[in-house]
Amino acid sequence: MLGIGPRTLALAGAGATLPSGYEAAFENPAELAQAASPDLELGYAATRFSLTLSPQPLTVPANGSASTLLGFALPLHFGSQSLVFGFAAQSPSNRIASATLPYAEEPQFPLLVQRTEATDFDLSVGLRPLGFLALGAGLRGLASLGGTVTVLQNPDGTSTSSVDDTLKPVLAPVFGASARVGERDTLALVFRAALQADFAVDVAAVNLGATTLPELHIAGVAHYDPLTLYAEYRRDLGPISLLVGLAYQRWSDFPGLLGQTVQCPATRPGCAALPAPKFVLSDSWAPHLAVVWSVALTPKANATLRAGYDYEPSPAPNQTDVSNTFDNTRHIFGLGYGVALGAPLIPLHSDLACQLQELVSRTQVKNSGVPSSNPGYPVVSTNGFVESCALSVGVRFR
Repeated sequence: MLGIGPRTLALAGAGATLPSGYEAAFENPAELAQAASPDLELGYAATRFSLTLSPQPLTVPANGSASTLLGFALPLHFGSQSLVFGFAAQSPSNRIASATLPYAEEPQFPLLVQRTEATDFDLSVGLRPLGFLALGAGLRGLASLGGTVTVLQNPDGTSTSSVDDTLKPVLAPVFGASARVGERDTLALVFRAALQADFAVDVAAVNLGATTLPELHIAGVAHYDPLTLYAEYRRDLGPISLLVGLAYQRWSDFPGLLGQTVQCPATRPGCAALPAPKFVLSDSWAPHLAVVWSVALTPKANATLRAGYDYEPSPAPNQTDVSNTFDNTRHIFGLGYGVALGAPLIPLHSDLACQLQELVSRTQVKNSGVPSSNPGYPVVSTNGFVESCALSVGVRFR
């Protein structure tokens, strides 16, 4: 949702045609090919949510998150050809992965909040087979959760439970290409496969005397990024670069937030087990605009100003039933500043960026059958902001 690193944050998700250091491992692996020397970066990012409902005086629970950034670019030379490996990781300070199970009627923004609550890492490689063409490929990873819960009845009538959980990585490929089509023009195309981090906990059936618990399967999707195809054009006008991009996101493949908890046995296929709640999404198109301005501060130091805008339409339908699973179209604004020192000074560089996401107010009217105790009854408007900032410091090794 935010990208990895301050340069991507400042450009509001654009930058597939730019040499963005280790961030290219996520943004466009082909741009890793422009790294001429090893580069190591460390950073910190923080995000805050301000999500509200009206006219009800409710604030949606959404904890802010802090993350550590780590990345490197490592060129390996083979004669006249170079392979550049890049690694980018963003890890929340207090978790590797998390999953929440709110009731459907509880106000929530699952496509917005949960996407910032998991460790995200990318390992990619880029090369330049032709002078005007660069290619790249990589893998993006997240953590999925699985486990079992065992409940036993003790001789004294009490019960004891034990939990055994497992953390497993899930991977999705990323491919990128970047081509110079003129002295001042560059095109890029990036494909990211869908990345889905599930959680699943099985509770075995158990007889507790007066109560018999059926076999339960608590499962769902903790984190989901859709299949994305992103195209970008860059025009260089002296020290200024203008970027225009368009992203297609295939949200229609989203499997739903939760699975069915109780399965009907084969002997009773028509049992009264509740089906899994549906959350059907639609594909979306998101335009991107960005500008980069490079300025020479001294003969040995350069500065870069970055700004970006992204319009993200919501893939979610109106919540007219009992569910309050909200999502809003967002205007995304980014701004950043970077400084790089060159030889003979210490080859340090630092980047700072902040991003503001404004949720476009959305009014949703409940059906007449929805009980008046529902938090969204009879009409609810959702709006708010997401604020994020990131800072990184790096060194290039000669």
